[in-house]
Amino acid sequence: MRRFGTRYDRKKASGKETRPMTQSRKRYRRIATAVNELRRTGEMPSGAELVRRIQGLTDEPREDIERTITENPEIIRGDDGDAFAEYYLECAKDGGQHAEFEHLTRRIFHFMGFETDKRRVVKSGSGTPEIDGLILNEEILMSGLLECKGGSKYTFPIGDCKKMERTYIENFRTKRIGGKAYALDFFVYVIGSGTSGLDNFQEIVRNTGVRGSVIYARDLIRLYDLVKCGKITRVQMWDLFKCNGHLTWRIIDDLSKA
Repeated sequence: MRRFGTRYDRKKASGKETRPMTQSRKRYRRIATAVNELRRTGEMPSGAELVRRIQGLTDEPREDIERTITENPEIIRGDDGDAFAEYYLECAKDGGQHAEFEHLTRRIFHFMGFETDKRRVVKSGSGTPEIDGLILNEEILMSGLLECKGGSKYTFPIGDCKKMERTYIENFRTKRIGGKAYALDFFVYVIGSGTSGLDNFQEIVRNTGVRGSVIYARDLIRLYDLVKCGKITRVQMWDLFKCNGHLTWRIIDDLSKA
């Protein structure tokens, strides 16, 4: 069973152009995503309670939620396709939707059972850098660093790599959260589309001694699918992010069939 029904490794034969990401379309996608998540968890209320639950997941105003549902009844019927996967991949490829791409990526890790929040780096001087996500594994008191890079291609520029080494990894090697000390286990880059410059990524691994990985957004969606349906365990998923290279769909698929 595939929760995300579209095969993203196959291109559709279509002459349609991608529609612009208008505010109303963003709202539609957020609301449809929330409804799909409620449907997956088996918690699908109706009426005012449904609006309240959607508002809790999206922070959209109640009036906008009610209007969007009224104008787009397919959201409730469930025949709008997989809104989460479609919207996530749109944000991943759109370099202007970085904040939303980060937010949705953190949600995916949360869906897979790991608390994942944006965290500030505590340091002196001007500015307070933030890592896109600190992934917490409460079972083994280990953590992972999440960095999201949307747009058409990410090249691992030297400045970004040094920031990962000297600012993020050094400040999160050990972190006390909620009275518990978490040790850093890996870092992962989630890439919107294409990438190059993996030699610079490997330099981070060599210089810090911390394992890392690179994964495309479309393959993170597939990994989530396999974790949710039980073909890959949370333990296996955690270890995948320590592969010290590009975490491809072939690696993920081979593990699911082992």
